[in-house]
This record gives sequence, C-alpha cells and structure tokens, in this order.
Amino acid sequence: MLVCVIISAKAVSYRSPIPTLLLSITLKALISNNKWYDYDIFFYAPAHSSKKSMASSSQLKSAALLDQMKLHLATDVGKELTKKINLVYQFNIAPKKIGFNEEIYVVDLKKGQVTKGPYEGGKPDAMFSFTDGDFVKVATGKMNPQIAFMRGAMKIKGSLSAAQKFTPDIFPKPSKM
Repeated sequence: MLVCVIISAKAVSYRSPIPTLLLSITLKALISNNKWYDYDIFFYAPAHSSKKSMASSSQLKSAALLDQMKLHLATDVGKELTKKINLVYQFNIAPKKIGFNEEIYVVDLKKGQVTKGPYEGGKPDAMFSFTDGDFVKVATGKMNPQIAFMRGAMKIKGSLSAAQKFTPDIFPKPSKM
C-alpha cells in the first residue's frame, strides 16, 4: 500500500541567464510498513526563451546535463553551492577520445554560471578533460572521480585541491518520478 499526500506545490519563475520555471512539490508518503516519509521533488523546465540552450547546439549528452546545472545554480540550493565551493571549473568534453573535437564548458561556482566556451576570466581553478560518456558517468555518480582519474578517463590540469572538490554532489539530482 502506498498513500501520498501533497503538502505543498509551487511554481516559481527565476530570472537567470536562461529564464526557468521550478516546480517544487513537498509530499508525505505512507509506505506499507506504516511509516511516513517526507519527500521534496524539484522539476526544472526552461521557460519560453529566444536564447538557445547549450544542448540544442551540441551532440553531447553532457551538454544537456550542463543545461540542467545552469538551471540548478539559479535555485537556493545552487546559490548555497556557489557560496560553499567558490571555484571555477572548465570541462573539455570529447565525443569519443580525449583531446579530439572537444567542446568546452565552464562551470563558474563563483558567479553561479555555466557557459559554453573557454574561461575568459584568467585561468580556471581546475580544468578537466573527459569523453562524453565518462563525464556523464562521473556527474551522475555512476563513476567515482578518483577512479576515473586513476583509470585515465579524466585528465586534470590546475589545482588538485580545487579538483578534489569536484564531486557528483555539485550536480542536480535527477527526479526519481
């Protein structure tokens, strides 16, 4: 038996580089063991915009994930993350082999921005090179970043202490529903 009670649901429009709509649902669920569990579910959707997303101009699966990251950084959770980490990461993502036909993305956790193209504010704190598939695995928590580095699936340039703060926790969690 599963009983769900929606406690609250709200849609909030954010002003960010890409206008977004966040639907936040808080619910309580009664599972068969007669215990109530609290769940917070967040849904992100791009609002109508004349700007193209990064994913629309790319064949990489990583581009869609980085679009979600852009939306995530506009939320309260994303703003806390920006304050906590305060670093700039550059990702060079190749379709098949590191170093070939790479697309470059910057996740600026100082300003709370995600952009396509090389970092223009000096040097990023850490620069990572991945194949598209390996980036998705690391970002979704299916591959440990340290294991990826040791296997050669991830190359790092820049500060290793900054690179160690790169974990799957900085990415938004996909909805389970």
